[in-house]
Amino acid sequence: MEGSLTRKINRGFEGLAQLPGGDLVQALQSPLLNPSKKVGEASLNTRLLRFSPHQGKVTAEYAYSFDPVGVVDPGEDDTSELKISSVIASGPEALLVQERTDNAARLQRVVLQPSANILGTAWDSTTTTPS
Repeated sequence: MEGSLTRKINRGFEGLAQLPGGDLVQALQSPLLNPSKKVGEASLNTRLLRFSPHQGKVTAEYAYSFDPVGVVDPGEDDTSELKISSVIASGPEALLVQERTDNAARLQRVVLQPSANILGTAWDSTTTTPS
């Protein structure tokens, strides 16, 4: 994942879940600032990284799409306030993801589909818009 260095300050890995098969899923708290800060601040997509301890490497990367900020927090209009707080495994290929602002939170169920893996694709590039 080449873009991890373009994360927002103090908005790196925020959640870690262990799937029943042993793989770990790490959540980036906020969208990356790719290809620019302006694009990143407006983005509704962050990343979930799947790490295999058996292989010693990241084996998948998924784009996680936030709901619009006004859906998560009806009193908020700043998209950059969206963040992931935690992730929990809820099945062999499923997670519960807590997305939030400073004043509201909600849970989303995510199924990790192999076809949604963006690792090594154009969507994993720091130059692709949207980030």
